[in-house]
Amino acid sequence: MEKVRFGIIGCGNMGTKHAENLANGLIKNGVLAAVCDIKPSRLDAMRALYGDTIAYFDCAEDMYKSGTVDVVHICTPHYDHPRLAIEAMDHHLHCVVEKPAGVYTKQVKEMLTRAESADTLLGIMFNQRTNPAFRKMREMIQNGAIGRIKRTNWIITDWYRTQEYYDSGAWRATWVGEGGGVLMNQAPHQLDLFQWITGMSPVRVRAFCHLGKWHDIEVEDDVINFFVIRKMTVPIRQLVDAMKEVADENFDVELKVRSKDEFGIINSGFNSMVVRIKRLFERTIEEEEKRRKQDILMLRYQMNPHFLYNTLSAIRLIAIMNKQTKIAKMLLIMARFLRNAILTVNEIDNISDYISLYQLRYSNMLNVNIDVSPQCRNYRIPGMLCQPIIENSIMHGLHDKINIGEEARIDIKVYEENDFLLISVFDNGKGIEKNKLEELFSDTEEQASGDTKDRLHIGLSNIHKRIKLMFGDDYGVDVESEEGEYTLVRVNLPKK
Repeated sequence: MEKVRFGIIGCGNMGTKHAENLANGLIKNGVLAAVCDIKPSRLDAMRALYGDTIAYFDCAEDMYKSGTVDVVHICTPHYDHPRLAIEAMDHHLHCVVEKPAGVYTKQVKEMLTRAESADTLLGIMFNQRTNPAFRKMREMIQNGAIGRIKRTNWIITDWYRTQEYYDSGAWRATWVGEGGGVLMNQAPHQLDLFQWITGMSPVRVRAFCHLGKWHDIEVEDDVINFFVIRKMTVPIRQLVDAMKEVADENFDVELKVRSKDEFGIINSGFNSMVVRIKRLFERTIEEEEKRRKQDILMLRYQMNPHFLYNTLSAIRLIAIMNKQTKIAKMLLIMARFLRNAILTVNEIDNISDYISLYQLRYSNMLNVNIDVSPQCRNYRIPGMLCQPIIENSIMHGLHDKINIGEEARIDIKVYEENDFLLISVFDNGKGIEKNKLEELFSDTEEQASGDTKDRLHIGLSNIHKRIKLMFGDDYGVDVESEEGEYTLVRVNLPKK
């Protein structure tokens, strides 16, 4: 796996430690690639440690633009966290922000809003989550190893900070430098561990702060918090997450039943419901597939030419015996056309045969152009697909022109366009009335009558339905027409 390149911004205590861990290979699949600090002395100190193995920057934006890092880890004073994180995401870099996320709620919300639309990830560093003891505690609670939690106390006695600690830096425990005291530095770790380990979030908080109560500092060094936590928070959240999974059609989700209380009953009932929904869903898909196959067969049976093929072959023999060569030729072409339809042979050859029948009938008065891209002959075209379209063009579109001797033209084109195989049939006939054009693919009983105009509707509608049943809703028939000018029918098929 390719290593993830980290860049550290801010080479103080935390930044230096993170850089050390990366350089020593303690972060799996992570590598230290660059560091950034506005103080030359800190950059000199990092150069002394890592030499030419990494890049050095005195400006965060220069690091962002350099292309040397995939992730930036922001370890600067608190006020700069949101700004630097937003700029990193604007440069399409992943970002880890040292706690706290920021000082002002508004700035943190702006950072979180930017993260929602970013194509990279934003994370907050709570290093105490890596402590094996805390990880084990969380695992035991989340797995129900110690039963349901009814009450929690979180007491930490080894995080006391002396006056010497606060005096170690002019920025420490100041409003200008840190934006606060214990609430900005030590408390976030404990608050995070408390909710992360127990899986419970406060629904109400009451707190008391004292400024400089135990130390000579201007910010808070004594805080008391009271939390109100509902023990049902975790199971409700788990139930909500499971319901979202089911909404996304994941029917393999299952809630653990750890107790016989109300939540145990709810979880058990939910699991049973999901199993029933899954079975119903699968049964519905199976029934729809059966219905789809039956519909295809029904549509094909409407044009099934077996009996016609056998009858026409017999009639042709009689025509030959009576020396009716033109009739015999027409019957030969017709029989071949029907045989190919039965055997689902190349539909393109069927088109030529069908046109030949009409040329014989109308003494070659049709001006027909057939243009087939060579590669399209390798694709499968369902049998008896184009015959109704060509028949409509001749019988409904061009019939009057043929009778009075005007040019009657049909252009048939088979070609590829993106992922589609397209068949277009153009005629320069009388076109289709606008109201009829809008009703072509409707299913009203009035249009299901047997007159000539409605047979136009039935033929195109059947082809449209057949294609959708066979290949899906992305495919079908489009019709474009201008009354008195032309009609263009396009058949959209998959390239198979």
